[in-house]
Amino acid sequence: MDLVKRISGLVSVLRGSASPGTYPARLQVKQVKRYSKNAYVMCDASQALAQEALSTLRSADDLLEQDKRKGSKYAVRLPHHDMIQRYWSIAYSAGFPIETLSASIDKYLDQLEYYDSVFTKIWTHANNRIIDVGRHHVDALFCLGWLVGIGANSAQIRAFLSFAGEPGQDALFDRLANKLGFERQSATSLLFPRSYQATLDLLDCQRSRWSSASKRS
Repeated sequence: MDLVKRISGLVSVLRGSASPGTYPARLQVKQVKRYSKNAYVMCDASQALAQEALSTLRSADDLLEQDKRKGSKYAVRLPHHDMIQRYWSIAYSAGFPIETLSASIDKYLDQLEYYDSVFTKIWTHANNRIIDVGRHHVDALFCLGWLVGIGANSAQIRAFLSFAGEPGQDALFDRLANKLGFERQSATSLLFPRSYQATLDLLDCQRSRWSSASKRS
């Protein structure tokens, strides 16, 4: 009977439903040690991410100053304009408060402004803004999502949109800007319909429901 109890207790441990005393003390100690070790690993990983985030933020400043001094050797792209965005990704994963991320929005926009001024001189063809929807569609959508997610204000989003190229290039990007309260002439089609048609349909569906609800009221 004692053996049956021990086996039942061990099964309960594996299922996470055991209470103290239902299995041998040495198993309880091993279980506690294992949980403690996992907690330490998680803590170390979080600290490493936090250090990487801060290092990325410092690198953003250093690389900006370096590019201002030496100029860019790249003919068609600038590789450092998204360093703040990388910082947001790492910092968010490290558990930084949203307020900490949003504190760097103005710095991000200042860097975009500098790199945009350089890029428009390097790339003299169409779609020559630093994060132009026509050339950097995914990046433009991704950055807009970040700004909304970390609480950018209207002035900051408006500044970002000025670096995203002319309106009328992509229906999804334009429609999202409209939903955020900005006047932007909407394109009649998507740049990548296979990937984003369902998302645009969802926006249209929501707009249709709101319209119907307002009529009923």
